[in-house]
Amino acid sequence: SGSGTDPAEPSPPSWRRRPGEGAYARSEAERRYLCREVPPGATGPRRILDRYLRRTNLRLRLMSSGREVTYKLGQKMRPRADDPGLVMITNLYLTVGEYAVLAGLEADELEKTRFDLHEEGRRFTVDRFEGAWSGLVLDEEQVEGGEGVGGLPGFALAEVTGDDRYSGGRLAAASEPERRALVARLG
Repeated sequence: SGSGTDPAEPSPPSWRRRPGEGAYARSEAERRYLCREVPPGATGPRRILDRYLRRTNLRLRLMSSGREVTYKLGQKMRPRADDPGLVMITNLYLTVGEYAVLAGLEADELEKTRFDLHEEGRRFTVDRFEGAWSGLVLDEEQVEGGEGVGGLPGFALAEVTGDDRYSGGRLAAASEPERRALVARLG
């Protein structure tokens, strides 16, 4: 069967990988929180335009801060389809020309301003969404081993890690009624 567990059976070639596997894919575990606003003390704002390429697991990103601009293509794969808090991510950094070619592909867009926040001995990334998602603020905390370092941060309304509707690709593709329902949670 080629499983590699029996020495008489050959192992699959080292070059054969599925998406989300291999030396260049890294694990990204995070907790996600819904916030009413960007917490005081957040720093380092940068603008992000994410383009989720339709019918793929690919995200094209343009990130800018002042005169610095970064272009990248990322692939996000979930080891478990039912766990939006854990993904395997592979990034490829692009030239402006490469970005322009890929930006011509059909995609769902998501615009946001990202901030860094160090509070309660923890590090957070806070996204204030714009455009169709104006009013939505989500906070992400990278976690080791899938476990958070603390409970709900004082500035957060609710944890939404397990709610796939708050993942980037789902937000980008959401309909107007879906947007209204999620933003209404801000009360």
